[in-house]
Amino acid sequence: MNTQDKNIIIRPFKAQDREAVATILVEGFGKKFCKLANLPLDKITSMFLDMGLVGEQQLQGQFVATSNGQILGIMQLKWHNQSRPKHKTEASLWTLCRRYGFWNIFKMTAGLTLLEESVDPGDCYIEHITVSPNARGLGIGTKLITHAEDFAAQLGSNRLTLHVVGSNEAAQKLYKRLGFTVLQTRNSRLLHWVFKESIVHFMTVNLAKKQS
Repeated sequence: MNTQDKNIIIRPFKAQDREAVATILVEGFGKKFCKLANLPLDKITSMFLDMGLVGEQQLQGQFVATSNGQILGIMQLKWHNQSRPKHKTEASLWTLCRRYGFWNIFKMTAGLTLLEESVDPGDCYIEHITVSPNARGLGIGTKLITHAEDFAAQLGSNRLTLHVVGSNEAAQKLYKRLGFTVLQTRNSRLLHWVFKESIVHFMTVNLAKKQS
């Protein structure tokens, strides 16, 4: 796919984006989600929509990157005392279990809960960021992070932070190029047991220094 950087627009999430956002989210983290649900990616995408994990309601700090109206990248930011509505499921628990299997629903819920992070005051945390496989290498990730820095600065945040697994060397290279440094590295047996990923880096960039 060919596109020009100037054609990429970062904007807030809209209700009509939910199916495209769910698709890109599952494509981007498919290996991780397949550890939680023994289902093909299209089924996991449907499960996310039915569970309300990608709902119609707009969350603060939820952005999409578009080109010519097509969504190519997504990002969710999180900060201290952020207001977030509860997930509204599109189906009952009984229906979800019948469609996708009780064990898949249980593992997905537990696994996503395990990935949740609290955010310190003064920090803005990139909860997830990913780009469509067909649009990688076009600078979309860089534009999303730059937008996150500007948004976080407007919030009054001092740092932009994120987690990245040790095996994702391409993402680490991008983050370091954009000024992020590794503040902490942890080796988690629990994460290895659930996701087969034990090394996780906590990376930060100082917004005041970046903008000075």
